[in-house]
Amino acid sequence: MLTSPPEFFQRVQALRDQAVDFVLATVIRVRGSASAKAGSKAIFSLDGVNLYGYVGGGCAESHVAQEACEALKEKRPRIVEIDLDDEVFGLMPCGGVMDVYLEPHFSAPTLTIDHLGSWNLPASQFLKDLGFQCAISNERAREIDSWRQLFLYLAQVLAEFKGYALRPLRESKGSGLAALPKLSSIPTDVIVFGQTRISEEFCRLLPFMDWQARVYSPQSHADRYPGQVKVCDLPLDPNDLDIPPGAWVLIASHHRQDAAIARRALLAGAEYVALVASEKRARLIAEDLVDLQTASISLDHLFTPAGLNMPTDTPQQMAFSILCEILSCQELSMQQETDGTKQRSEQWTADAEI
Repeated sequence: MLTSPPEFFQRVQALRDQAVDFVLATVIRVRGSASAKAGSKAIFSLDGVNLYGYVGGGCAESHVAQEACEALKEKRPRIVEIDLDDEVFGLMPCGGVMDVYLEPHFSAPTLTIDHLGSWNLPASQFLKDLGFQCAISNERAREIDSWRQLFLYLAQVLAEFKGYALRPLRESKGSGLAALPKLSSIPTDVIVFGQTRISEEFCRLLPFMDWQARVYSPQSHADRYPGQVKVCDLPLDPNDLDIPPGAWVLIASHHRQDAAIARRALLAGAEYVALVASEKRARLIAEDLVDLQTASISLDHLFTPAGLNMPTDTPQQMAFSILCEILSCQELSMQQETDGTKQRSEQWTADAEI
């Protein structure tokens, strides 16, 4: 079995640390005679130079290098077929055919944020974890005094980077629901379904909010979660789930029971029911649950696809987006309460003057 030497991955990491664009080429299939084997890898630079590795002889490598440059220009991966029996490769063809997967890697985009004082370092670290470089503005300053404020500010920065308005994905890519539910300042219970990279990353963010959680999965590994997380076995029947009223529920299992779990959560009176799903699946599940409205169960508490309109290309980004969706709903609730208190105070003052 062909395996790549450790130095290969060290070279890849070095290029990433140096913020250098490159293409990782991997032979994924060989038919007939070829000097490279399935699993052979090489690293190509922005101008098509083989920096390390091997994916075939000179002619084959030249073709791969040309395609690698095109993949970088398009900023999209591609699979190319290299016909080693083609006359273009010379008078002594190898006689085989290779399929090569080309994966472009780019330097992390740089986001400029306001000067946050002592919160500059945490902000920079979070953006790095999300796949971005951070630059601090010397002209703009912002007061930050909590993780909540920091996360909501970074969410706004990320949305602006993509040219989006910061709003739930469900409004543009899911059920189309617009009304946002009020969320309490402290959850009665945070319940997560599924052992996925998204659920793991989401749970890693909870300690910053001082929230505890339960994770349900057929095969959960407690060592992948913070100490505040309790790992539970998923019952065969979703109706047996212990979901108290007011709970916040994240369904990230990509399982056939997802719709049934969402139904159980809504019937139980959960405040927030988020389902990680594609646009098509989100609409289908929302349509499947619409009958709950006849039982006076509001679908306003259903968020699918889960998350805010911001970068959601990696598990870390998706988890952060979901957490910020919760925080934004809380902010809206607190703002509504503040506005209501202000209106009542103004009304009392007007009545007193009369």
